Amino acid sequence: MRRVRPTVFRWILAIAVAAIVSHVATDRLKDRVRTRFEHCAQTADWHARVGAEYRRNAAGAGSMLRVAAWHDAMRRAFEHAAAHPKVAVPRSLPFPPSGWEPPAREALARRR
Repeated sequence: MRRVRPTVFRWILAIAVAAIVSHVATDRLKDRVRTRFEHCAQTADWHARVGAEYRRNAAGAGSMLRVAAWHDAMRRAFEHAAAHPKVAVPRSLPFPPSGWEPPAREALARRR
């Protein structure tokens, strides 16, 4: 069997083939990460808009302010999920589950 000599052209060709294979192998992963980020960012934006609307229309009603606080908490959760790909995407719920209480103001101040 004849031995193949490693010329500069063959090395360049091998590196080009490896680069193409690497790009094809990681393209789906990059697309999935980008789609996940866009989904989380859009959902966070939706919760921000809905929370602002509830807060604007609340007129001091505790139940509406509670729902607005829920949307703020959901917005923060989706922004966190968008920024950290390894964090699980939370379920987007339009209303707080029974028994949910808004976080204390001190806890919110410590997070920032």
